Amino acid sequence: MSAETGKADQITRFQFYRLALAYRVVSALIVVLVLLQAVLVGRGWFLGEGNLVKIHGNLGSLTFLAAVALGAIALALRPSARHWLRFLAPIAILIILVAAQLGLGYSGRKNSDAAALHIPNGVLIFGLSVLILVAPLPRSNRR
Repeated sequence: MSAETGKADQITRFQFYRLALAYRVVSALIVVLVLLQAVLVGRGWFLGEGNLVKIHGNLGSLTFLAAVALGAIALALRPSARHWLRFLAPIAILIILVAAQLGLGYSGRKNSDAAALHIPNGVLIFGLSVLILVAPLPRSNRR
């Protein structure tokens, strides 16, 4: 709580717009990264270009970092209590799914069950990341 204003954890309008822009850019980056990973691994499997599969894995790690960054930006936006769960829950689920995807991808090299789950989880991640990108931003605690 600020001593001067007596208002808890508020951000200025300018800070909100900067964070909102960063939020949109990072969420768009996640969508592009997930789609690019699908293209690369498909080309790697069907055209026999093994180096593309390795790039796919590296982009997966970058996607995880971007998802964590998106979570940090979302927290910095300080959504109001009314919008908090609806706004942050999809991002938290995305972070969990991407972390699981990394585990499935590395395990899938030796375990066909993990590899079989890797593909539908990727589709789920893509759908959720698009939902996060197009969802409206909640009201924030702004002054």
